[in-house]
Amino acid sequence: MNGKGKRATLAATAAMLASLAGASFAGTAASATTRTPAHPAASPAVTMHQIQGTSLWMPQVKLRHRFAPHTVLHPRAGIVPQRGATTVLGHKIRPALGGGNLLYNGGPVAHTSRLYLLFWGTQWSSDPNGVESYLYYYTNGICSSGDYWVGTNFQYYDSSGGTPSCNNGSAFQGWAQDVGGPAPANATQAQIAAEAAAGADYFGATGTDAQVAVISPTGTHPDGFPNSGFCAWHSYTFDSSGNEVSYTNLPYVLDAGGGCGEDSVQGTLDGFSIVEGHEFSETETDPEINAWYDNVGYEIGDKCAWTNLFAESDAWGTFAQQPLWDNNSSSCQA
Repeated sequence: MNGKGKRATLAATAAMLASLAGASFAGTAASATTRTPAHPAASPAVTMHQIQGTSLWMPQVKLRHRFAPHTVLHPRAGIVPQRGATTVLGHKIRPALGGGNLLYNGGPVAHTSRLYLLFWGTQWSSDPNGVESYLYYYTNGICSSGDYWVGTNFQYYDSSGGTPSCNNGSAFQGWAQDVGGPAPANATQAQIAAEAAAGADYFGATGTDAQVAVISPTGTHPDGFPNSGFCAWHSYTFDSSGNEVSYTNLPYVLDAGGGCGEDSVQGTLDGFSIVEGHEFSETETDPEINAWYDNVGYEIGDKCAWTNLFAESDAWGTFAQQPLWDNNSSSCQA
């Protein structure tokens, strides 16, 4: 689908969102104003953390991984390779464009995506680089007015006939910092999945429409990052009640520098939006890793990773993005 086609596809959404105030991540849009979220009332189990240098407030909660020993693991998918890497998690990288169009494999897609951000560990009480606020504004911008990039996802259907769609003008539905202790220095996939399941239990974020991004702090090495050659990946597990939990392992990609996108488009934090956008789209179109991928296993973001990076302006700011695979044109489209 070309840019004109996406604009037509999203015309109704843009019209509905036209009344939104023009908020922006600081420093990304010249005419932007700042939108200040309400400060939710604290409860005995929840305190509030003011994000450094902004008027944003984030809930701080102590999550219990009471089902960690029973965590169900599924394969990692949508693995974003570091730029220049030849192997990822011990496997040789195959050419991304050799697999043809994405093929439907019978599984569900997310119909109305709900994205939750979970900042893992007490280390996030300090955030001098402004990652928390950057991701807050970026994820609020997905599906907002001006976000034509997300429209590429809307062509991918499932057996119910449903396709991905925007959720009331924003993919973002909530965030929290888990202050139950520091994030592990070397978290395993099982620990990451258990953290995601605990976060999903707190947010009420289960089912194929919901996804939890588990964001690790600087200096930690979730699943061997950065020495394993990847920037992020997505998968799914189940909580203690048997509810599905889709999640992303999002390390502190700035620790990998240019290998994970630092200063690749417009600024230091570019990699966080490029990589999280990649995983968001793949979780939307392939939440159970049985819906849309090509004949070598690459998903909508994999086929276009690190190609033709660009900056997109939406109702919340201007952010670095990567193109996504468009079956209609058999090409990567911004």
